[in-house]
Amino acid sequence: IEEHNVHMVQSLVGRSLYTFALEWWYALYPKDDLYLFCNEELKNRASSSMSDLSDFLGLPSFDYTEVVSEGMYNVGNNVGYDSVTKWNDEKAGKDEIQISGA
Repeated sequence: IEEHNVHMVQSLVGRSLYTFALEWWYALYPKDDLYLFCNEELKNRASSSMSDLSDFLGLPSFDYTEVVSEGMYNVGNNVGYDSVTKWNDEKAGKDEIQISGA
C-alpha cells in the first residue's frame, strides 16, 4: 500500500464503509475496468491524480498543473464550474472543504 493511501485503508476500508458498494461494482465489472481513489488524493496530489485517471481512461496526455493551480471547482457552496475555490481560501474554514453532493 502506498504511503498516501494509509489513511484510506485505516479509516474507510478498515471500517468497511464502502465494502458492500464495491462488491456490487466488482460483481458487475471486471476489476481492471474500475478505478478508485480517495478525495484526499485529489486534494493533495491533484495534478498527478488527474493524470493517472486520464491515463486509465485512455485519454490523451494533458498537463493538469495549470488547471489545478487555479483551485477547485464544484466544491463547497460553488456548484458547477463557473467559479473556483482557491486552495487556501479562508472562507472554507479549518475543516476540509466539502465536495458538492457529498
